[in-house]
Amino acid sequence: MIDHPRILGVIQEMLGAKLRLDHSYGILMSKGNVGSNLHGGGTPYDASQYYVNKHGRMYNGLTVVSFALTDAPHGQGGFCCVPGSHKANYPLPNDVRHYKTHHDWVKQIPQNAGDVVIFTEALTHGTLSWTAEHLRRSIL
Repeated sequence: MIDHPRILGVIQEMLGAKLRLDHSYGILMSKGNVGSNLHGGGTPYDASQYYVNKHGRMYNGLTVVSFALTDAPHGQGGFCCVPGSHKANYPLPNDVRHYKTHHDWVKQIPQNAGDVVIFTEALTHGTLSWTAEHLRRSIL
């Protein structure tokens, strides 16, 4: 999975030719699992979780490749993020981080089994409560 040509090409574009697998794990969610608060983000600056664009080139710290093993239909929970937050210059307000306000800022990313989402840890992201009848299964 880690050296799939289409995935490896994107990762090399984001990180350069020298890269390494830091860690991997699975996610399993059953109906009613409450998910996780939003985390990550580009502020305050973290030397391992960053996104910088200089002179037309991206520089990314920790980068995630998330493989969906089961469908994550729209509106049924799973991976979510605040689009564009990897470019933020201000910290995310805590009321948003804990899903109390500005729900429209947070977008669930629907996935079909076999889909891959690649993102930098500088992107503010989390997991919405799982409401689907089937188990959510992902490998990161």
